[in-house]
Amino acid sequence: MSRLKEHNGINKDMKFTIFSGFFNNIQYFEQITQAVLSQTHTNWEWLISDDFSDCSTCVKDKVDKLNHPNIKFVKPRWKKEFYFNPPVEHSTGDIMVVLDVDDLPHPKLLEVYNRHYKKYPEVEMISCASIARNNNVKGNVAFSKITDFKGLSNYNEATNDPKKQIWRSLGDARSYRIRTRRKHEFAFKDEYLYTFCEDLIKTYNIELRGGKILYLPRILHTYVQASSNSISWNKYSKDVIEKQNEERLGLPKHIQGKFDSNEINTIDHRYSIDSHEVLNAIAYCDFYSTSKSYKLSIFNSNLSQEEKDIINEIYYDYKINYNLEQANDSDYLIFSISNIDDCNLLYGYKNHYQGFGDKKVIIRFPDEMKKQMEMSFGQFYWFSFGGYTTMFINQNLQAPE
Repeated sequence: MSRLKEHNGINKDMKFTIFSGFFNNIQYFEQITQAVLSQTHTNWEWLISDDFSDCSTCVKDKVDKLNHPNIKFVKPRWKKEFYFNPPVEHSTGDIMVVLDVDDLPHPKLLEVYNRHYKKYPEVEMISCASIARNNNVKGNVAFSKITDFKGLSNYNEATNDPKKQIWRSLGDARSYRIRTRRKHEFAFKDEYLYTFCEDLIKTYNIELRGGKILYLPRILHTYVQASSNSISWNKYSKDVIEKQNEERLGLPKHIQGKFDSNEINTIDHRYSIDSHEVLNAIAYCDFYSTSKSYKLSIFNSNLSQEEKDIINEIYYDYKINYNLEQANDSDYLIFSISNIDDCNLLYGYKNHYQGFGDKKVIIRFPDEMKKQMEMSFGQFYWFSFGGYTTMFINQNLQAPE
């Protein structure tokens, strides 16, 4: 797979247009507002709608009270417009991001996206990894939504892969370049009535016009799992669901054939690495909700220099170390265990420095090694998902305040 061409010229910072719609969930207004205002990249506008809530004035009243020059209320033309077919004609930004109001963008989301859109001008869509939490952004961690596109050519192929799940394949906090400001820029039809997968339709449009897709395997977003107010969990009649499937799966045969034959090759593999579990180990660090930068020491015997370079680029704003002798001043120690050599790195650090002190330690290993790890380190806080256990020392899984 070809890598994206790097653009070394100095471009202007991108302006982001954020779209959010509220439906009977005004209780999240302060939470999502604080998250947007905390973005380290400040060139943005936020267009907010009320999706025909029971209280027809609550959202507009909140926006008016904010009186922020970059935050505007826009009345929707139909239900769920801001999710399924955002009115880009109201925007002045270069990039569009749709944010669910019960989820949480992390402070560096727009900063990291801005860097990549500037650096790679052929990229039309960027998404990221998320931490999924149960019921609310401070609930227990459900899993890390971080995936790998290795060997896949386009998103249609990814969603048809039985080993992938569509909601993981697309990434989260999906963003798109705004090219025309026409109402059909991201949709095939005027209105979207569908219950889920609307982002796949947007992505099809991007891919059909030749746009490159870049997935960042870095946690920049908190996703609320099984929220009762989520668009994806709303229930509709059978005929509406069938209509959605017709739109998603019933593309004209000549178009569908392009996807199936891999004629459309849009997924870039710039950040694909063989040692994918290392990225999952980093994902469970608790620094993602702050704008601070830390020193991370990462230990895995299988990491090649190329993979280290990729990790360094993904976490360009952190100081990354892979050397045992230079790890003592680290804020986080991250051990991704898959073999005896990795175990030796772990025990080697512990013996060399007589323990871990007050450093935050993340140890990730296959489930079958759990008993061995508990015998070596005692009963620490741990979390299991997808065949792997993540053990925490001096850190737990509660959401940071």
